[in-house]
Amino acid sequence: MNSTYTIKVIQNDNGDMVVTKNPTIAAEPATARIKLPDTQSDNMVPSSTSDDVTKFLKTFFALYPQSDRNELKHYVKDGTQPIERNLKFVELLDPVFNQTKRGLTVTLSVKYLDTDTDMSQVSQYTLTLSKQSSNRIITDGI
Repeated sequence: MNSTYTIKVIQNDNGDMVVTKNPTIAAEPATARIKLPDTQSDNMVPSSTSDDVTKFLKTFFALYPQSDRNELKHYVKDGTQPIERNLKFVELLDPVFNQTKRGLTVTLSVKYLDTDTDMSQVSQYTLTLSKQSSNRIITDGI
């Protein structure tokens, strides 16, 4: 027999966890019945380009958690907000490359390790990249 309960917990100003509501019986979570569309590469992107973009994305996502707004302007058009968290880049997961009218689109997940909690965090992105002179830049998706 399985039982599922919910407990309301908050973190006070001292960083302590405080239970604010006693456990109550709750419905057991179920798996959503959603069928996601298959994401496949359109094979219009040469392997040299995908290797180049993968290298760029690994560099960007390794720097992203510790970068300030000025440094991010070199990687993202018009800049972006810094993450400002203690995350360590682990890997890119399942990048899919597609050539579109707007540029090169990459759909991927990025795995980080939160060094404060030792928990893994996976973030999903759909990025549009363009090439400016000899460098790549993210034009949309961050």
